[in-house]
Amino acid sequence: MLLAVDAGNSFVKLGWYDGAWREVERVPLAAFGSWVEATLAQPMPRAVVIANVAGERFRAPMERLLAGWRCRVLWVRPAAQGYGIVNRYRRPDQLGADRWCALVAAQKARGAKLVVDVGTAVMVDALTPAGVFEGGVILPGPALIHTSLAANTVQLAAEPGEYEMFPRETANAIMTGALLAIAGTVDRMAETLAQQAGEVEIWLTGGGAPPLLPLLRPPVRHVPHLVLEGLLAIARAEGLT
Repeated sequence: MLLAVDAGNSFVKLGWYDGAWREVERVPLAAFGSWVEATLAQPMPRAVVIANVAGERFRAPMERLLAGWRCRVLWVRPAAQGYGIVNRYRRPDQLGADRWCALVAAQKARGAKLVVDVGTAVMVDALTPAGVFEGGVILPGPALIHTSLAANTVQLAAEPGEYEMFPRETANAIMTGALLAIAGTVDRMAETLAQQAGEVEIWLTGGGAPPLLPLLRPPVRHVPHLVLEGLLAIARAEGLT
């Protein structure tokens, strides 16, 4: 059994793999320490592969769990080149491990792609058919936009809303504006990438992806656990499965 772990800014996604995904858990980062205590008694996996962008809040409890299991462990770190990807970041190690894993997973299919991960932050990354990561952008996710507006304005502290074509209440106005801003960014980057790489497919993932899905121009592929798929691909390449 392989355990793949994607530690993000708000949630930790954990996928248990044994020839197929047996279970995928989504644990709030704030509750991850309690999850570890409940998991220490479970059977030890053969190996664990981890992408961590949550920092020490995740690392400390995760290392406590790993100390009890004593299995093979790989903490994924981006590189200038690897797993079919050429990383054109000026400082390759600055790329988030989650973005690196998502690119690795997307590269398994042919063609140019925009990899769009919608969470606390939104990452939109350009990948050529040859596996060259040209670069990408980071912008606030819908929830973060709402929180920022609520914290810095007097009259916009509204409850979370939903998409509406022409919003007639503040909560929906904020959510619709956030989703359209993200969709507009994706459309513009897709047009730019298409000029040099041909037709572009959008690969959409992340906990905040579903509301964005109908707003994007096709072709769009929704892959809910893309980072976990990338972790699995890396684990296979490293002989952990």
